[in-house]
Amino acid sequence: MNKKRIVLLVIISVMVICCVTYVVLSLMPPKEPPPWYVLTSPLEQSVVDDLCGKLDLTAKEREKLCIGQAVYPDQFLDAFKRTFPAGSSYEAVQEKFMGYQSRLVRSDDGKYMYTYYDFRGDGVIEIAFDYKNHKLISLGSTQNYDDWYPGRLKQLTEEAQQR
Repeated sequence: MNKKRIVLLVIISVMVICCVTYVVLSLMPPKEPPPWYVLTSPLEQSVVDDLCGKLDLTAKEREKLCIGQAVYPDQFLDAFKRTFPAGSSYEAVQEKFMGYQSRLVRSDDGKYMYTYYDFRGDGVIEIAFDYKNHKLISLGSTQNYDDWYPGRLKQLTEEAQQR
């Protein structure tokens, strides 16, 4: 009798876990591309090949990013961070990506420098490198318009959809 109860409890528990998992997964929204992707287009294959050759990619990243699928610059962000850890020099970054540099901003005292690399050439998604005394302190992507201009992303998206 005791074994039957244990088996019944295990079966009921498994069924409850399966039902809860199904409900939770069905309530999760489908994975959609970031909204700023409508403002630009994927990278050209020649640029993807260049990035794949110059960045420190994991095998999984190489499979996901370098095999001819549509990819965007911010998808390479982890590889940029691995290739250029904090303390990397401005010259090391320039050596690999000088041709993609879109902007260079220096502080008045010359201590801080910000460089932006636009791999698509349209100014939508740039990879930004922040330096102090020519040593990298951080890097990131500039694509999240709403952080700086609330409502601007919606406006740009609507304009892009009207074209």
